[in-house]
Amino acid sequence: MDKPEILAPGSSAGAVYAALRAGCDAVYIGGKRFGARAFADNPETDELIRLMDDVHMHGKKMYLTVNTVLTEGEFPALYEYIKQVYKYGVDAVIVQDMGVLRFIHKEFPDLPIHASTQMSVLRAEAADILKGYGVTRVVPARELTLSEIGELDRGTDLEIEVFVHGALCCSMSGQCLLSSLIGGRSGNRGACAQPCRKKYTFNNQDSKYFLSLKDLCALPYIPELIQNGVDSFKIEGRMKKPEYVACAAYMYGKYTALYFEMGYDAYKNEVMRSEEYKRDYTALMDIYNRGGFTAGYLIDKKVSDEIFAYERPGHSGVRIGRMRTGRVITIEEDVYPHDVLEIRDDSGNAVHEHTIKDVPDGRTLRINTGYNAGKIQTGYEVFRIRNNFLIDSIHEQYIQSMPPIRVKGKFFAAAGKNMSLTLAFGDITATVYGSVCEKAANHPAVIDDVVKKIKVSGDSIYEWDNLAVIMEDGLFLSAGELKSLRRSAFKKLYEETVKSFRRCDCIADSLKCGIKGAVTELIAECRTNGQFAVIKDAACVDTIYIQVEDFGKEEMYALDELLGETDKPVYIVLPRVARSEALGRFRECYDWPGLFARRRCLKGYVVSSLEEISYVKKTASGSKRHICIRTADNMYVRNRQAYACMMELGAEHVSLSVEMADREYREFEGMCADVLIYGKVTAMVMLNHRGASGSLRDGYGNAYKVVCHNNSEYTEILNYEARDIIEDAGRYRGLSKRVRFTDEGAGKVRDVLKGCEII
Repeated sequence: MDKPEILAPGSSAGAVYAALRAGCDAVYIGGKRFGARAFADNPETDELIRLMDDVHMHGKKMYLTVNTVLTEGEFPALYEYIKQVYKYGVDAVIVQDMGVLRFIHKEFPDLPIHASTQMSVLRAEAADILKGYGVTRVVPARELTLSEIGELDRGTDLEIEVFVHGALCCSMSGQCLLSSLIGGRSGNRGACAQPCRKKYTFNNQDSKYFLSLKDLCALPYIPELIQNGVDSFKIEGRMKKPEYVACAAYMYGKYTALYFEMGYDAYKNEVMRSEEYKRDYTALMDIYNRGGFTAGYLIDKKVSDEIFAYERPGHSGVRIGRMRTGRVITIEEDVYPHDVLEIRDDSGNAVHEHTIKDVPDGRTLRINTGYNAGKIQTGYEVFRIRNNFLIDSIHEQYIQSMPPIRVKGKFFAAAGKNMSLTLAFGDITATVYGSVCEKAANHPAVIDDVVKKIKVSGDSIYEWDNLAVIMEDGLFLSAGELKSLRRSAFKKLYEETVKSFRRCDCIADSLKCGIKGAVTELIAECRTNGQFAVIKDAACVDTIYIQVEDFGKEEMYALDELLGETDKPVYIVLPRVARSEALGRFRECYDWPGLFARRRCLKGYVVSSLEEISYVKKTASGSKRHICIRTADNMYVRNRQAYACMMELGAEHVSLSVEMADREYREFEGMCADVLIYGKVTAMVMLNHRGASGSLRDGYGNAYKVVCHNNSEYTEILNYEARDIIEDAGRYRGLSKRVRFTDEGAGKVRDVLKGCEII
């Protein structure tokens, strides 16, 4: 097994340099556009290229995040952007949008592409599809367990990159519209407002941070990750400070090396029980943690309370003691001057903050509580939320403009010949020449003086290993020219090093694509047999979608009878999450081949993932009938490149993204696509928790319906209000329309369909 790559976030130029000094193997970073962290300190393109050159100078790699869903009009700018970084040698791009994937692979076919975790890849079948579009590495959904990661690795020859540290989203990767629906800030566009870090009330319980997860720390599971085929350890943090990046990169590099040095048993029994490990783990918590650390979903896909940070959505710090009296702290951990302490009540609320001025005398610390004295009680816990000693240490060791590059050199000088200086860095050499050397009338140059003039680094990024000087005696050598020769040699060495990463320009041959000639229809999507019974008799409905993943045997028998009463085309909606076990149960719960053979109205499936495209194709391979594939709106078709990609994969119709603006829909007129004109949008998809459906209420009193799909092991949170643009549906000419029924009764279904009769 090879050592996994340590991949650090480039939240800023300072963070990139800190990560390099801390020993990372690669960094990932976004520019001003097209990245999923729109509010990070992202560099302009020129600065990005300079950073990329610096990274390459150190023999490291840089991956560029292009992991947002694009509109049709953004592709010309995307092309120019990728052309620049492609030319200067970006090592890979990280992509979410299937349209962006298709476009980049078509225009830059030799550019490696990494499939973002936002693509929600769960199984090898999806990886195989992505491989056909130039993907060389998959970042699977963060919800995979260790065993599922191993299964994915065994099923594909693509590289596997896994998040090992940092923030976790409660939503399944790439399946959240909550920020977009609430405030118009789309996570798919890099502008998530993090509504999951707000307080909610679930089924009338006390208000808590019910959607806020603890931070991930996989340091204890480095051996298992490596054994399950992980090629890259990814650290989250493109909104974090350089000290966070440096600390995390160093720790994961250190403990990965220790595993390879000592082996599994020693890592588990010696390394993890050592005081050094405990100090390092605490240092990671000091830098940043939410409610402590969690292993996330690596150990068990079943969600428990352990993974949530119910009491606090931000940095929790490290517990260092408790109040002995209202003004005296009993200290249980070492603290330092300028550390910031926070006193919390029994509910975890902060009641006072204190900055330490001097080193405590013994294990107690007397503090001035001022106006907050009456709020503090004996026994309250005290947490350190800033470890100043640790942060200063990190800054001293890692936070510098650029880690040094060690070079070797050879200087040559002889009468009548041009002096020369050759520098070597790894396999790359650079030679520069000066003026013709002459004999000195007096004060000839000596070797020690030449070495002093040349073998300095000044403000450069270089440090000398050694300098060999070969020169005749009695020469006159100008001090100014020696310095100039050194500067020229450093510059040329840099240019020669980064030049090896350059690529030739590419010319775009197609920025648009599309298929015309579709027939418009009204699609009604339902979840119950009662809804289906109303829809099948509605004259305005042309096509029916029905979600059956929660059906038992009795519901399926009733549906079978209802299918015999309609001639309208019917499609079965597959689950939004396609884990192996869930798809297996779905396949076994009913005789799908028999049902399709018996009920001619059944035309195919509506899929929500790449895995399900593969599943339907395998299912249809043994059928004598043509089984159609349609895609759900969570496949995020927002541009014609994504539409073309879905068609290439076998889809015959797509549901367009609900985040699109009116002007964007016009790009799809005449295509096999639909726009949602009524229905409660799925705001979030998360793994099953508590096993109970119910209601989630936000601070404004809005109630979101929570639906647990136990057969498929995921929970769906529906938006608190239905999208209703039926009256304006006439403006979407040349597009099919779709109404979606979730929890509506028969009466509401009839009312909605009556409104659709005028479309």
